[in-house]
Amino acid sequence: MDALWDALLYDTALVHGTTPMHGTAPTHDTAPTGTDPAPVDRAVAEHVEHRQAPYGHAVGPFVVPDDALAKVATAFGRAGVGPVEVCAVNTSGAGGLTALAARSFDDLHLGSVVSTLRDLDDLAGNAARVAMAARELTDEVTVYVEIPAGLGWQAAVEAVEAEGLSGLVRLPAASANPAPPGAWLELVRAYVEADLPFLLDGGALQPVTREGPERPGVLNVLTALVGVIDDVDHDDVAALLADTSSAPADSVAGWDDLLIGRVRRRLRGLGCSKPGELVTGLRRAGFLAAQGDPDSA
Repeated sequence: MDALWDALLYDTALVHGTTPMHGTAPTHDTAPTGTDPAPVDRAVAEHVEHRQAPYGHAVGPFVVPDDALAKVATAFGRAGVGPVEVCAVNTSGAGGLTALAARSFDDLHLGSVVSTLRDLDDLAGNAARVAMAARELTDEVTVYVEIPAGLGWQAAVEAVEAEGLSGLVRLPAASANPAPPGAWLELVRAYVEADLPFLLDGGALQPVTREGPERPGVLNVLTALVGVIDDVDHDDVAALLADTSSAPADSVAGWDDLLIGRVRRRLRGLGCSKPGELVTGLRRAGFLAAQGDPDSA
């Protein structure tokens, strides 16, 4: 079961509550790129704690707006834990990827980048421009492309797949501009059909669903993803997302290595703004004890 959780949780504590993960506008008055370093220092200190905890194997990259990378590198340097893997959020257009390719920090390792398509009149063309700029990055950097809901999004999925990039799907709770209900699930299905790996950004994720399918729990998302992979009907997948019983936890606890591999081949990460709270809930459900503990899934 360790393989299911391995580096699954992308720590978005710095970007959610300060600026949306796509970096278009702040949601609070204090952004991490201001003169006050406190938000950066707090988020970095908490990330270090998560990485050093018994569940540290489940903690993936630290998600950082590209214009806060220098401050984050300094904070990790002071903590003496670098280099730490980060996922940089491109806060500008395709040119921002080119700029990232020319930057490096001793205490950071750039493992991935998030870039949002902004040309709503030509999403496929925008995807092609992002892909061209992404070629400036090294092959080890994964580029996650967010495709907004809009005319031509299907062609944009095809363009992202053709260029060997990955997708980003944002749950409504993690979005400054939520898509219509169910749109994110439709995008997940399109990614699965295109065999396109993706990152799912969930904001303040909970272990199980409490407030309906638009705010699904992690275990519900995992079981629903299996349903999508198996081409289960949309309504049945939505029912899995809305299930508030113990069934999702029971289902995930019974997964074998083959099924875990099928899921992780598609789902590369879950963006979570409060990983500590999420892990506490998952551990109560019997998941994520110390790595290798035979009594925990």
